[in-house]
Amino acid sequence: KVGCVPNFTIKLKLRVGAKPSYTPERNVPYALREKVDKELDSLEAAGIISKSVASDWGSPLLVIPKGDGTVRLCIGYKAGLNDQLMNANYPIKKIDEVLNSLRDPKYFCKLDLFKAYLHLQTDKERRIIQTISTHRGTYKMIRFNFRIKISPDVFNRIIDQILNGLPKTIAYFDDIVVHGKTKDQCSKNLFACLERLREYVLHLNIKKYTFFQARIEYLGHVVEKHKISRSASEIEAIIQIQ
Repeated sequence: KVGCVPNFTIKLKLRVGAKPSYTPERNVPYALREKVDKELDSLEAAGIISKSVASDWGSPLLVIPKGDGTVRLCIGYKAGLNDQLMNANYPIKKIDEVLNSLRDPKYFCKLDLFKAYLHLQTDKERRIIQTISTHRGTYKMIRFNFRIKISPDVFNRIIDQILNGLPKTIAYFDDIVVHGKTKDQCSKNLFACLERLREYVLHLNIKKYTFFQARIEYLGHVVEKHKISRSASEIEAIIQIQ
């Protein structure tokens, strides 16, 4: 289930002279329609999208089949809305800096936020510009979507604010690592982090967590005390590119 962070509202700012842009819905293969409809119903029931009347704004729903037989729903903001949004610049941590901060600990806990961006609400007055065009009509996007061009900057700014002050805790987008030099220290830091996430109604992906490990895979690397190396999957990907 996706939570909803209180007291944070994303304000999407349009460039001066921006004009409404509407792209018609994309065709959804009949073989996938039942799965797509189920996902749309689920998002509507969760309060993430809502049915809307005709709009001058609209970005097409994109359907991506997944290997496990399910579908991923994305929104094609690139050609229309994204070109008309103002930037929201925020310095995103460099991967090397994140990894270097993890050289000394002995124990690590790794957490993954469940559908992280959808935890954030957008300003009511601007929801109309996020309208989605689908084979079932148009929907307003009530929550924040990772396809919005400012999403990396905005999300990292907010997650940094939420986790600020927590000991031995660092986040890179929706991947959080809590660590400590002893298991007891790591445990205390973990509970402090979990309490903060609970306070802000940020829900975790229960299929993606690691507790009190001396060795973890993080950001394409294997991390352990005094040693950081590329993971086997990262090396294989580099070889395939070459």
